[in-house]
Amino acid sequence: MIEFTGYLSGKTLKVFKKRFAGLYQISLLCGVVVVTPFVIAMSMQMHWKEALFFIPLGVVSAVFLPYLQVKTDKMQMVPKRIYIKDGKITAICDKLDERKSLEDVTKVYDCGEFYKLKFGVIEYPLNFLCQKDHLTKGTIEEFEALFEGKIIRNCKPR
Repeated sequence: MIEFTGYLSGKTLKVFKKRFAGLYQISLLCGVVVVTPFVIAMSMQMHWKEALFFIPLGVVSAVFLPYLQVKTDKMQMVPKRIYIKDGKITAICDKLDERKSLEDVTKVYDCGEFYKLKFGVIEYPLNFLCQKDHLTKGTIEEFEALFEGKIIRNCKPR
């Protein structure tokens, strides 16, 4: 069993928050795109200046709301324990648990202070950032042996 215990900190936490806010922004902007036709239809019934207020409000909300969420939600979405056991990797947070098969891991990025796991073609789950100094069971060598051939070294965290 390999286990990482403790909330993310430092550079790893910064990367997590940036990714969380980015994904949240994308989802909210998609919502704005879906709602905009309804606002335009509503504007036919209202004065056009009143209707134009809603579109920028939606865009501004979609851009800045994720940062507010990150500031207020603090540690509830941040993984506090990640462990590998019986061919599964599990991330436990205060709000949710996420479990994936080790076979689904396509790449492991070694970003210096942490590992970032990639599943599938476009899936980068937020919860699978393994901070190296939080390793409590197992060794870095055992972790890397599990993902031999899938590790990409010296990546720049995004």
